[in-house]
Amino acid sequence: MRKIYTAVCLLGYLAVSSQEIQWQKNIQSSTQEFLTTMTSTIDRQILLSGSSINQKSQQLIAKFSLRAKHEQ
Repeated sequence: MRKIYTAVCLLGYLAVSSQEIQWQKNIQSSTQEFLTTMTSTIDRQILLSGSSINQKSQQLIAKFSLRAKHEQ
């Protein structure tokens, strides 16, 4: 019984932790990106919006919008 309980807990933890989204910045640059909104659309896609700011001059460089298909 204890092995079954341990296996269920482990599988539950793996299922929850595998859905975590991690944002990374791999490219060195003088800009800083901000994610403003994340919206689900009717057709099961995800719309991400944000902006990019130059760290030295604190000026807005660009606004961006990205649409990604959500797969389950």
